[in-house]
Parts: sequence; C-alpha cells; structure tokens
Amino acid sequence: MKHHLTKIAALILAACLFAMPVTGCLQVDGDRVALTIDGERYSRAEALMYFHYAQYVTEFNIYSLAESLYGGLMNYWTYSSGDYNSVDMLREDAMQQMIQAKILNKEAEKDGIALTEEEEKTLTRTVNRFLRDNEAVVNAAEASKDVVTSFIRENMIANKEFLHLTESIDTSYDEEALTIKLAEGVIIAPKQKDGEDRPVEEQKELVEKYIEEALHLFETAQKVDLIAELYTDNEEIGITPLSNYELTMPAEETEEDNGTKKFERMAWNLKKDEYESLVVENKDGSYVGYIGRMVNEHDDERTETAVKKEMTSRRKTLFKEVYQGILDSYKKIHVYSEVLGDFNVSATLYDGSDYKEMESGGDNEEVYYID
Repeated sequence: MKHHLTKIAALILAACLFAMPVTGCLQVDGDRVALTIDGERYSRAEALMYFHYAQYVTEFNIYSLAESLYGGLMNYWTYSSGDYNSVDMLREDAMQQMIQAKILNKEAEKDGIALTEEEEKTLTRTVNRFLRDNEAVVNAAEASKDVVTSFIRENMIANKEFLHLTESIDTSYDEEALTIKLAEGVIIAPKQKDGEDRPVEEQKELVEKYIEEALHLFETAQKVDLIAELYTDNEEIGITPLSNYELTMPAEETEEDNGTKKFERMAWNLKKDEYESLVVENKDGSYVGYIGRMVNEHDDERTETAVKKEMTSRRKTLFKEVYQGILDSYKKIHVYSEVLGDFNVSATLYDGSDYKEMESGGDNEEVYYID
C-alpha cells in the first residue's frame, strides 16, 4: 500500500489529555457515541477512522524498529508489559488526535476560518486519492466516503486554525546558524595487528603517513569513494569515505568533543574545493585521521529545509502553550471506554514496501501524513 498521503497535516501536536473514560450507550445519527465535548456527541465511526489512521501512521513510523526489536508489526501490537499495552496506547493517541481536531474546528468556526473554494476542490481530490491509495485503512475503519470526507475536511480546517493560532511566531533567524553546508572526506583508522590494537605511537605514525598519501589524491580531485577503494586490501589502515556530509554551524569547542565534532569544525571553515587534514587522539589514546573538503558552502535546498524545520518547531512550541489554554476552557470531555474497548488491531495496514524499495535503491517519495 502506498504511504505518500496528500498533505492534510493538522494534528501538529497531540497534547496530553486527561479525559475521563466513561461507559454508556448514547447514540448519534444511529451510531454509538465514542466521544463528547461539552455535550456535543461524536460517533464510533469517526473514532474508528482516527484509530486505524493512527495505526497506519504508527506502523509507518516504527516499521524498521518493529522488525528489529519485535520481529514484525503484529508482534509489536500484541506486546504488553505491566501497565503498557501497545493497542491501549494506540487508542489513547487516536482519541487525543480526534479531540484536538474537534476542538480546533470549534475554534476555527469562532475565528471565521473555513475552507476556500479552491481548498474545497483540493478536498475532493484528496478524498479520492485517499480512497484509492489507502484501501486497507478505509476497510479496517469500515469507513464510508462521507466518513473519510469528514475526517479529511476537519483536519484541513484544524491545520488552518493551527496556522492562525501560531501566526505570531518570530520569523527572524540567524542565517549562518541555519545554513547547511556540504563536505566530503575520509576517515583513516589503523587496523589491528594479530587481533590486537597497535601501539599508540605506531597508530599515530600510520595515520600521519596515510594522511600524507591521501592528500596527494585530494590534490587531483579524486572522488572519496575511489580513494577508499584504493586501500581496501591495505593491512595497516582502513579508510572510510564521507560523501555529501551535511554540516551545521558547530557549537563552541569543548573538551568533550570527539573526532567527528573536530572534523565538522575543521570542515565548516573551509572554502569551496579547499581541503584540510586533522589527526585526532581519542580519549583511549588511539589515533584516527580525517581529511575534509568543502563541496558546497551553502546548500540552498537543505538550508531552506532547515529554516522550515525551525519555523515549525517555533509554531509547535507556541501551539503547545496556546492549545493548553484552549483545552482548559472545555470543561466536559468524555471518552466512552466501552466503545473504544472494541477497537483492535487484527491486521497490519502498512506493508513496508517503501522501505524495501529504499533498500533496493528505489525512488523515495516525500511522506506526508496527518501528524
């Protein structure tokens, strides 16, 4: 199943809620009530849509971790330890997201925020794509087209309200602090001899010797991958290439800096095509060498992404504060545990195909989802 969902991000931050679970058999539109907010009722069908979409997003986000730690996603969903139960956590997360979306829609109505004509067209396209590309989610949630439409609509509106509530963030920033540079280089490390580390002085001599050799290759603009290949069978040292290495402005130097931090600080100050070497003595007395070359002093695309991440972080920080105040103004939030208790994971919704494609060198599309 494809996971590149249309971007309808709204649930930017799932605030911690302490809604009291209660039981009951209230109904709305012929369906059982799963949630009430200050007396307004929301159905089981809506909650089930949030539950299984949260399942899908969770499975995508933890796919590799679940494979390595649990032996698969279904093993993750059946895992429990003490008071921790994966499905219980999923129920709680889904309801937090649903409550937040409903409250933001209420606030949007107060603020006069609604979908524009163009956004209504986007909604139609998004619903059709969602039904086509996410059949497993729709089927698990037993969702009609109307339920899917309502789900996507309220998240689009919630996202607009999120932007409205956080429009006062400070958008100024230190350009250098968010600049992303690209470097390349090699790491030169002595190999063991007869299964043991070489004497410290010998390590230092080997690192210095091979740095000098490798610097001659850098003079000829040799690619770092090819430099490393030249030393594949060398019994004295190993060379690890560093390609398209992202650099951010380094923090102030400290005594705790390791070799990587020292390499990054050295490389940061280079001009395009300049290169420099560095010999580092590790805390255990061993030695390692670095050669770094500047490839791009300002990667526009990566820098733009860094700026967007910073602005998003500021929005989230402000939203957490503002939303908590809004949440406190709603006095009666009830989750019907009797209804939610029937929500379970009987099958996985994400098949891991994207990870398999990435491992085999396939194209990797940007992922968008309600977050």
